[in-house]
Amino acid sequence: HRRGIYKVWLDWLLPWSWRGHIMVVNDAQDTAGSSDQYTDYQLRPNFAIALAVAPELCDPKHGRHAVKVARNVLLGPLGARTLDPKDWKYRPNYHNDDDSDDFAVAKGFNYHQGPEWLWPIGYLFRAMLHFTEDKL
Repeated sequence: HRRGIYKVWLDWLLPWSWRGHIMVVNDAQDTAGSSDQYTDYQLRPNFAIALAVAPELCDPKHGRHAVKVARNVLLGPLGARTLDPKDWKYRPNYHNDDDSDDFAVAKGFNYHQGPEWLWPIGYLFRAMLHFTEDKL
C-alpha cells in the first residue's frame, strides 16, 4: 500500500521535480512557486527529509549526488546549514535579540538564512545510509 501512495506522489511530482538544474542538486528543491522565484533554487537541507523518508521517489544516481552535495556544502561542525554559504542571502550568525536596523538579521530574521540546525542531520544521515557506500 505504501508503494502505491508513493507511485501516485511520484506521478504528480515528476513534472515539477525534474525541471532542470536546481542549484547543485538536480531533483530536490525546498520550494516551488515561491513569490521570489530565485528562492525556489536555493540549496537548503530540507530535501534530506524526502530522501530519508521516501527514497523511492528519487533516482539513486541523483540521490547519491544530492547527499554528496549536502555533505560537502551544508554539513557544518554544529549541524546542517540552513542555506548554501555561496548564496547571496547567507547570514550564518543568528541572534534573536539583534535590534539593529539591518533587516537581514534584526529580530532573528536570518533564522532560515544560514545558521546551523541540528535536527536535519538525522535525516541527512538516514539518506546517506540509503544512497551511499561511504556511510559517514
